[in-house]
Amino acid sequence: MPAKKEVILQHTLTNDEEYHAFINKEGLTIVDVYANWCGPCKAIVPLFRRLRNEIGDDLLRFAVAETDSIEALTEYRNRSQPTFLFVATGEVLVKVIRDPNGPLMEKAIVAELKQEHKALEGHVDRVEFQDTFFAELAEKKAAGEAAAGAERNRIVPIRKQLALAVIKPDIAADQATEIIDKIVTAGFEILKKKEMTLSRDVAEDLYASLKEEGNFEDHIEHAISGSCWVLVISKNDKGESLIAELREVTGPNDLEDARDNYPDTIRAEYATDSIKNALHLSTSKISAEREILSLFPKFKAPWVPGTACPMQQAVVVISPGFMDSGAPMLEEMSDYNCQVCRQKELQLEQEDIDILFAAHKEREGFEAITNQMLSGPSKAVLVEHEGVIEALSHLVGCQPPNEEGDESADLPVDCFRSRYAAEEVPTACLHASVSLERAAEEVNRLFPMQQSLAVIKPGAMEQKDSIIEDIGSRGFVIAMNEERMLTKEEADQFYEPLKEDASFEELTQFLSSEPVQVLVVSARDGMQAWLDAVGPSDVAEAKEQNPQCMRAKYGGEEPMQNALHGSATVDDARREIALIFGEDIEFDDDGKVKSAEPEAQEQEQEGEAAADGSATDGEDAKPAEGDAPAKNSEPAAEPAPAEATEPAEGTSPPDSQNLEAAESTGATDEGQQAEKADGDTKTEEGGEAKEAAADATDGEAPAEETKPSEAATGNEEPAKEEPAAEEPAAEEPAKEEPATE
Repeated sequence: MPAKKEVILQHTLTNDEEYHAFINKEGLTIVDVYANWCGPCKAIVPLFRRLRNEIGDDLLRFAVAETDSIEALTEYRNRSQPTFLFVATGEVLVKVIRDPNGPLMEKAIVAELKQEHKALEGHVDRVEFQDTFFAELAEKKAAGEAAAGAERNRIVPIRKQLALAVIKPDIAADQATEIIDKIVTAGFEILKKKEMTLSRDVAEDLYASLKEEGNFEDHIEHAISGSCWVLVISKNDKGESLIAELREVTGPNDLEDARDNYPDTIRAEYATDSIKNALHLSTSKISAEREILSLFPKFKAPWVPGTACPMQQAVVVISPGFMDSGAPMLEEMSDYNCQVCRQKELQLEQEDIDILFAAHKEREGFEAITNQMLSGPSKAVLVEHEGVIEALSHLVGCQPPNEEGDESADLPVDCFRSRYAAEEVPTACLHASVSLERAAEEVNRLFPMQQSLAVIKPGAMEQKDSIIEDIGSRGFVIAMNEERMLTKEEADQFYEPLKEDASFEELTQFLSSEPVQVLVVSARDGMQAWLDAVGPSDVAEAKEQNPQCMRAKYGGEEPMQNALHGSATVDDARREIALIFGEDIEFDDDGKVKSAEPEAQEQEQEGEAAADGSATDGEDAKPAEGDAPAKNSEPAAEPAPAEATEPAEGTSPPDSQNLEAAESTGATDEGQQAEKADGDTKTEEGGEAKEAAADATDGEAPAEETKPSEAATGNEEPAKEEPAAEEPAAEEPAKEEPATE
């Protein structure tokens, strides 16, 4: 008996002639294209074998093609990404799949093979697939090159040059003001001045260049003998040649030289000997930087005008296992000139963890990270710095994991993750943003931009300019600002949550007694930020607990005269803003009021024209794009059953029957999933509607809800020709109907 001929599952194509001859055959060809150094995808072969046996269709073929030896596949060369080309009769590319998984590949093969059968029978036309993958890569490359060019051409931030001057103890008390005036009159800028008594260590650092001199100890003893004035000095735009120009005003160190040759200098006028020579001055740019850092470790030189580097924001999350070390970490961030804008304790949810630690989700340690982050409250810190990512990388020790997924390997010894590591706590649980893109997402999630309504009350209006300036200086964006006279009715609505309080009537009378200033203020985590800024409602308590808060600064003696109102919660803020400024106010990501879109402006103008009777005759009124349909409108028709359930025209070919049988199970599952998803959506929409209705009533008893049984009958009345806004709010809860399983 002759041996059974072996059936080849995947044909190997090694040149253009073989490639074109194979894919030009009638039917559907699945080609695995690969680079020589990478090899074809072996993981997908069992799926191909199973489909070949189950479907048993001679029109389905599989092949592998080496891109290095086939000119037609040039654009697919030098790539390790598994790529499969679906080629129909006539060398028509109908689909491309990259990095496939089993279910995705199986579904695509079944669908495209069915489509090819229809095309061969003349029922449909083949649609050529446009593979835009490489064009998109080229665009990204071009964009990257453009960004690199912009980076090369950008203005490099430059800080001004500085010098340190110390007016010595023997003249500091009586003549410091005169000396400072002389320096300023000469055109120099005093950036910082402070009266202090130097420690021995600081004095030795200032006079380090004289350490080998015989009078070194005399200089030290005089420097620490009493109070002195320390000045940080700059000049003009860049401070170039600063120290040389400053020496022309102070004079040489040698007293005789100063008096003989530079009689108008400070030392010639105020010095008495070589030790008491009026002042100490930095000798070079390097010595100035060292001395300023020693005396003012947090001070940063200002930017040269026109080169200022914008401040950037990022997030640090200190997990429960690192919380004991939180305080020293924050202190070190401040010493590194990272400004801590906001900080708060919060319990992270799983969704927060998935976003913050997205890079770890496919690694073994993700479960340990998740358990640690869910074990208790974490501290989220909003940090600002001109190079925040680089700064946090240095401080925290953020770095890519090694091949084993370990981030702790080769950590810098001086970073937080090394110095504050805790047993059984993954180092990654001390988290910091690793890029500006990730930082933006994390900042928006943990410190969302929020609005509060601020009201400068009667009694504080005389100070309104100072208060508004104070609000801006605290980092708030003033999105809206208006002076107005509230009516008693508006005041009643404003303080409606306090209606049962004994002080309600007095409070509303006071608020409506004189004009007030109403503002919408925005900030990151703005609700808590605003409550912190205004302070306790009791002025005496505010002055005791937080003398710098605005109620402590601007509040009066009477209980009502606490200067400012602030929304207590996010919901209160929404209600109050809607009451004062209207319900259609929206805010952008920067906390400012969104400007009207051009299309919306045109529609508004058309509406005004129609109201004036100037609308074009014959035009049908139609809702603006994005408007919700009328509440009583008929629901959309259910989608038609899948095409596979319809009888085919004529008798299906044997192969096609097998194909449809293989497809039927998947179609049924998809239908059930679609039905369930539709039900879930309805339930979710109903929940949102219920919340919206509750917010609108603001504590009032809700109108009677439509019973679910009535909503489920499907015998709803047709939409009435009256404005949706005039319908009672009680109709909305009809959406609460649970999904039918």
